[in-house]
Amino acid sequence: MNDNIGFGNINNTDFLFDNNESSTNLNNKVYSCLNCGVKVLTNNNISTCPICSGNMSSITDDIKAIDGYIPFTKNIDEVRKIYKKKVMFNPIVPFIFKKKSTIDSITPVYVSATLNDANISGNSLFLGGNKTAKNQKLSTISKTELSYTSNFDYKNVLINSCSKIDDNLFNSICNYSCNVEPYNDELLNNICILSDSSLDDVKNKLNKKIMNHALIIIRDNINYGLKKLSKNEMIITNNSCKNILVPIYLLNVNYNAKSYKFICNGENGNNNIKLPIGIVETIIFSILSFLIILLISFLFTKFF
Repeated sequence: MNDNIGFGNINNTDFLFDNNESSTNLNNKVYSCLNCGVKVLTNNNISTCPICSGNMSSITDDIKAIDGYIPFTKNIDEVRKIYKKKVMFNPIVPFIFKKKSTIDSITPVYVSATLNDANISGNSLFLGGNKTAKNQKLSTISKTELSYTSNFDYKNVLINSCSKIDDNLFNSICNYSCNVEPYNDELLNNICILSDSSLDDVKNKLNKKIMNHALIIIRDNINYGLKKLSKNEMIITNNSCKNILVPIYLLNVNYNAKSYKFICNGENGNNNIKLPIGIVETIIFSILSFLIILLISFLFTKFF
């Protein structure tokens, strides 16, 4: 089994994991959130944290080199329309999510990530089998050993390197084209959320992501109802890693002592938000629905 699995297209991904050289040498004044601790690089004055809405403080700190970035292609008006479609016509969403001041708070930011190439190769052993009766116990199924020798090349795998942004939230919108532009100082006119993940953290997340993906591909090629991994001897080789910035629109809304985030891919508009149910809004909607049904029933009995 030999597969070449791409997650985008980019040239010259030659920044190795153990390469200490930098394409940029930055030693800048940054802002740090007094609440969540996130660090932001920008030429602009910033007082509110784009992650948690906490207060920001100006500090001087060394930061990791930035090798490139993916440009914004979605503008703020397009993203506001996307957000409005999510909330405005949902009658049980709390009103705070629909306020103009909330919608106007959607912020374009660049978020630190790594773009990685890797290879997985080696042997894996699965047990395959099929039920011969509907209620047959798994322990009684006759199993066959299935050995696979695999070689998977992974290109341009994006890994979130900002711990203050949830990985699941990031991964849900990270289908970028990976058309990376070289770093330039004009980026500092934007808000750039800096990496706070160690090299080991990035490696571990990358290795887990691509190993799970490789095992899914192997499982999908097993023509048995039961397919259980028995032994995994595949080895991951990390080939290259590039520190980049990806475009994201962020909105943080505090409601009932909880923080809710709207996140939108600044390149293609892919987005995610988990909306709460408002108690007051639900009561009002229920009353209005009841009154409408009552009115319809009255009119129906009166005229028909």
